[in-house]
Amino acid sequence: GVRGFRYAYPRYALPGDPFATPASREGAFYAHQIVLEILSESGVLGLALWLLGAALALRMWRRAPQDARARAWPAGVAVLAAVFPLNTTLAFYSAWWGLLFWWLVLDPRARPPARLSPGMRVVLPLLVALPQIMMGAFITFTGEDLYPAFEVCGRVFPWLTFQTDQYLGGLIIWIPAAMMSVIAALLAMRRWTLLDARRHFNAWRRAAP
Repeated sequence: GVRGFRYAYPRYALPGDPFATPASREGAFYAHQIVLEILSESGVLGLALWLLGAALALRMWRRAPQDARARAWPAGVAVLAAVFPLNTTLAFYSAWWGLLFWWLVLDPRARPPARLSPGMRVVLPLLVALPQIMMGAFITFTGEDLYPAFEVCGRVFPWLTFQTDQYLGGLIIWIPAAMMSVIAALLAMRRWTLLDARRHFNAWRRAAP
């Protein structure tokens, strides 16, 4: 059932698994992959309903008028980031404050009434991307096994060495994750140019006889 993964985990864990705690009879809290998490905690029916909901949301998006899409764009980007299949942890993209962050960055309005200036909306995603790039590069190029627990509990693909595993994981953190922030910065920059063009046009119209 829902939130039952942690209680079922010890039954299937290997001896010595560091994520299984006999005292509390619990294990890892979730499956670290959104599709597997839904499937393991709500079954085939739950996954089918989740996919149906995603399809209906996409259908409503395509049928919505242009102004409604513009208003829903910041929330839509945040939701897409939260449910992206490679997002395997309850970290930035699926946290509630992440949704507020993307609302601030992708706000299409001028300031005021927007809280941030257009320039700050461009800078913030780049600041977020910087630690992602540094962490991804570190995991990619380090020669040390950063996750020795997998040697105890086993790997899904036994033929995958820890060097290759960390190399691929580091690249995912380094490039796709940081690229999302870069795309957000580019969208914010495009909005900045549109707002600036609108401001100049309004000034020209007011000055015209």
